[in-house]
Amino acid sequence: QTIWESRTGEYLNFELGTKDDDAMSFTVSSDQINPITHMAQIKALIALTYGGEFSLSGGVEKPITPTNIQVKNQSVYGCNNVKPVRIGNELYFMQRSNRKLRAMAYKYDSDAYGAPDMSVLSEHITESGIIDMAYQAEPESILYLVRADGVMATLTVDRDQDVIGWARQSTDGLYESVASLPSEDGEQVWAVVKRTIGGATVRYIERFVAGVHVDCGIAGVSGPGATIWGGLGHLGGKTVDI
Repeated sequence: QTIWESRTGEYLNFELGTKDDDAMSFTVSSDQINPITHMAQIKALIALTYGGEFSLSGGVEKPITPTNIQVKNQSVYGCNNVKPVRIGNELYFMQRSNRKLRAMAYKYDSDAYGAPDMSVLSEHITESGIIDMAYQAEPESILYLVRADGVMATLTVDRDQDVIGWARQSTDGLYESVASLPSEDGEQVWAVVKRTIGGATVRYIERFVAGVHVDCGIAGVSGPGATIWGGLGHLGGKTVDI
């Protein structure tokens, strides 16, 4: 429940003091024990805990100092262990039950933070629970969520156009983890996929490629036109498409 912050500019100095640039320590307290699971930021520093969401600030346009810290309990949904992601001015996190995806954002009309349920119209899409997620900003704004049963759920997000669209991706195997990595022309989505090849259980590191509609595929080029192709041992015993 406690947050420690180092001295300004000295990341390994945690000697507490009362000066504005001294190290500090404070407890995120409420009416119950709420272990902190994640720290993030949108308009303020956000502590996502097992029992609720807290904003940490120094007041209006003021920094956090040892003598100036405001901790406010913004909501009581609770967060699981899946790392939250920021999309625009919203912080997307999975609720404690692993089923509801919430988007936390500051609401000017109420001067508080709200976290509406983004899966309310597709409650079935998160069945079995979410265990990992990653956000791809380019070329399309898509949030990838790995379910506990190995299915991938995706959420296309475009708040400016009021687009919230869910879809489901499946493969000849089970998705176990997902990550989004920057590249020259956008971001690449990589996944750990558990497959059964030749009667053995294997795990492959694969990436999503636009225009390729096969599972676990590879790309090869032969100028003169080859009749025999190698490098396909990872597909042993599988029916393939070309």
